[in-house]
Amino acid sequence: KAPVVRFSLYTGGGNASVAEGQQGLAQLLAEVITKGAANHSAEEIAAEVESIGGTLSAAAAAEHIAISIAGPSFEQERLLGVLADVAMHPTFPAAEFSIAQQQLIADMAFDESDPLTLADRQFRRVILDGHPYSAYSTPAIMETLTPEDLAAFHAAYFVPGNALLVITGDMTELEARRQVEVLFGEWPAGDAPDYLDYPEATPRAQDVIYLIDQPAAGQAVVRVGNRAIRGAAEDRFALLVANHALGGRSQTSRLYRNLRADKGYTYGVRSTLDMLQDAGAFVIAGSVNEETAGAAIHEILFELERLSREGLSDEELANAKSFLTGQYLMQTAVPNSFADILASYFLLGLPWESANEFVGAIEAVTAAEVQAAVNQYIEVEQPAIVVVGDAEVLLPQLEELGEVVLVDAQGEPVE
Repeated sequence: KAPVVRFSLYTGGGNASVAEGQQGLAQLLAEVITKGAANHSAEEIAAEVESIGGTLSAAAAAEHIAISIAGPSFEQERLLGVLADVAMHPTFPAAEFSIAQQQLIADMAFDESDPLTLADRQFRRVILDGHPYSAYSTPAIMETLTPEDLAAFHAAYFVPGNALLVITGDMTELEARRQVEVLFGEWPAGDAPDYLDYPEATPRAQDVIYLIDQPAAGQAVVRVGNRAIRGAAEDRFALLVANHALGGRSQTSRLYRNLRADKGYTYGVRSTLDMLQDAGAFVIAGSVNEETAGAAIHEILFELERLSREGLSDEELANAKSFLTGQYLMQTAVPNSFADILASYFLLGLPWESANEFVGAIEAVTAAEVQAAVNQYIEVEQPAIVVVGDAEVLLPQLEELGEVVLVDAQGEPVE
């Protein structure tokens, strides 16, 4: 009914697919790929998209790169033409490359002093050490990348057999097929690397608490959790229900009620599930008062143990199901959001029809299935624990919970 259309091209291979020592390459490629193509300079691309009231963007995720263009449906051929040109024939001009490279380096300037970044990186090291999911870029690495590196990555991964084009909006299937065949028909075939062939991760010891010292921080950033479920795992629905009841986006979650409403240790604490192709992460995250950080972690561990021991009440089970199904139905009511959901299913190796089964699968989850999923996928006795804050204040508290290992920003032990 609305005269707009969006084209999104996904190619397998992203941040986790780059070679050792080239971390950040996929992100840099996403920044530069729309800044010049065989038939359009950066200025011409910007002018073309702007002249028809469109938008053009690109982004890199762990396992794919996405380029999206949207605008009025009566300009669909021009929109798709720009997308085809930047996707198949990017030129990675040196001037645009340098601007994007320096901007990313500037953005990284505060990474090693940002407590949230430090906590996330160390948590990934603990649960996924040696896995590309735990890798990250630095200014030193970013500085070594070249336009030739981007061109080589593009040549390897941007091939039609490794691509998914999702079209949403006011366009018929017949017209879509006609235009795609015209604009993408000459895209040379090729075999992309197996970007899902991951090395086996070697988790670090989880029977210690990792502490990164940041004097005068004022707050303690806390991460508690473990390596968890893959995105395509059949029992993911039960774990989604459990996670929402424990620490989802709700003021009725157990963690919120305990740590904020009851004890006032924090303004916010959440548990999340990051479910990728090869592995997932379950993590409880929050920033807490340094003076009560030890007590806050004690309560988090208590809630994990209680969830494993008691499971969910009938009311908690019903509330979690209601929230998750309602949220999903709202997302799928928006065409672009539904298209993104379908793309994520495809990229995880799930059949398309799985998207239609989500609501029924959530509603069918039983309390027994929730408890079984918790006991299988959530580490209760020895979860990974990472804290960033003033060691002088935190160390005595944390030592009451277990052995503490002081590490630097790179995760290396320090005295």
